[in-house]
Amino acid sequence: MRMRKKKNLEARLSRVSERLVTDPHACKRHWSELSGGRPVLLEIGCGKGRFAAGTAKALPDTFVVAAEIEENVLVMAMEAADAAGVENLRFIHTDAEALGAYFAPGEVSRIYLNFSDPWPKSPSRRLTGERFLGLYESLLAEGGELRFKSDNRYLFDWSEEELRRLGWRIEEITHDLHASVLDGGVMTEYEERFSSMGTPINYLRALPPEVRREPKTELLPVTSPEDIERVARLAEQIWREHFTPLIGKAQVAYMLDKFQSTHAITEQIASGYEYRLLTVDGEDAGYIGTHREEERMFLSKLYVARRYRGRGYAGLMLDDLIRRSEGLRSIYLTCNKHNDGSLAVYRARGFEVIDSVVTDIGGGFVMDDYIFELKLPGRDDK
Repeated sequence: MRMRKKKNLEARLSRVSERLVTDPHACKRHWSELSGGRPVLLEIGCGKGRFAAGTAKALPDTFVVAAEIEENVLVMAMEAADAAGVENLRFIHTDAEALGAYFAPGEVSRIYLNFSDPWPKSPSRRLTGERFLGLYESLLAEGGELRFKSDNRYLFDWSEEELRRLGWRIEEITHDLHASVLDGGVMTEYEERFSSMGTPINYLRALPPEVRREPKTELLPVTSPEDIERVARLAEQIWREHFTPLIGKAQVAYMLDKFQSTHAITEQIASGYEYRLLTVDGEDAGYIGTHREEERMFLSKLYVARRYRGRGYAGLMLDDLIRRSEGLRSIYLTCNKHNDGSLAVYRARGFEVIDSVVTDIGGGFVMDDYIFELKLPGRDDK
């Protein structure tokens, strides 16, 4: 459920606008310049900003970046930063899904997760799950670390098991932070409330796996029947896992057959569509389908398998597409209005909503989409 917008939100945001990074994608690979060479500390889900502001004040030789998806909360966090008078703190309006588009590998020295949503019915959305831990591993610099606090013992135990399973080294851990000798840093609003009620706070500090290397990625043109079959298999895996909660099993089955099956992709390629298959260390990880028009490029499909999401691979395919679209006016696409992760990625890359449509696709089904467009440089509007 979305929070109702607070009164005078736009005016309040305007008063603290210098705190907000308005184009975080442009900051990728440039955070060292923005931070003046100071280590970058990233808090994911900063809430009302007490922790971020307190950390920036306590650690003036660092540069704190706080990410928050909820705009109503974000404005309170930026106001808290202003009240604290800290110059080494900036904010990003985003969720964790898009962070791979904003930070290059090795740009972050420390990641904070404070009282993250436990997602009891959706473990794949937990910020301490495999796909997010893979993202953090790529973002952290050599010697970087993850710090995690939670009042939820089930989530904490689950997270500890996930970290150990994936090779992270837990350097510090306690199930009662304030009765221990460990330093958990600044107390958050939630932490103070829970502690005052006698609820123990769980805390750990973990280092990523020691063996770290840049994965080998390839974007392979899809031309042969075998290539098409690989894309169709990947499409079925992604769609059944990701889209079933959004549109239901029946529509997923219908759309797979109509748009993503072997015969459908074969017909699309014959009519001028181009597909490319993304592989990571030789494993099929995602795919992109496009159609070049006279003035625009239609981005028909861009999907990444769950275990590879949040690591910048969607951005890699988009970068390749932008290069291939040289000379065109724009790139446009449709995206389900409730597909929050993908919406965040496209917005992060500068795509803007230009229309809202409901399309009858037959079989008693409709697609309820936004139309996004990215204007390309080098072309004057006629």
